[in-house]
Amino acid sequence: MQLSFDEVPVGAGPQPASSPAHGEGSDAGAGHSPVSLPEFDPLKAARRTDRATSHEAARLVAGNVTESQKRVLAAHAAHPDGLIDHDAAAEIRTMPLGSVQKRRHALEGAGLIEPIDEKRLSPFGTPATVYRITTDGQRLHARLVEAAA
Repeated sequence: MQLSFDEVPVGAGPQPASSPAHGEGSDAGAGHSPVSLPEFDPLKAARRTDRATSHEAARLVAGNVTESQKRVLAAHAAHPDGLIDHDAAAEIRTMPLGSVQKRRHALEGAGLIEPIDEKRLSPFGTPATVYRITTDGQRLHARLVEAAA
């Protein structure tokens, strides 16, 4: 079964009154639509010796990656030692924490970002999980940078 990131509609489900207006902090609106990556070859993204999960992740991301997902992936690529979601949001600056968390969760599900066995303090003093980019995530990020050049 092959999935793509855009199968779940943006804004699906109830939204709290304090949530951003439609299009703000989401993948909806100008500049936030999924970007097709026809030059991305999933067969080259994973080696024959890689685990089956790496091959599945390569197939999953071969479809569409949103601009917001690219920004979250880029933040993690810039910090290979890992980030908590608060640090990723601070790095990106144009996305609220909740949007960063949603995009990170999708990237984690695709095997591009993974939690590590480390906690760091959030700005509120509570322990937060550290996430880092995976080898598959690094490969995809490099392809995205190459395609944008």
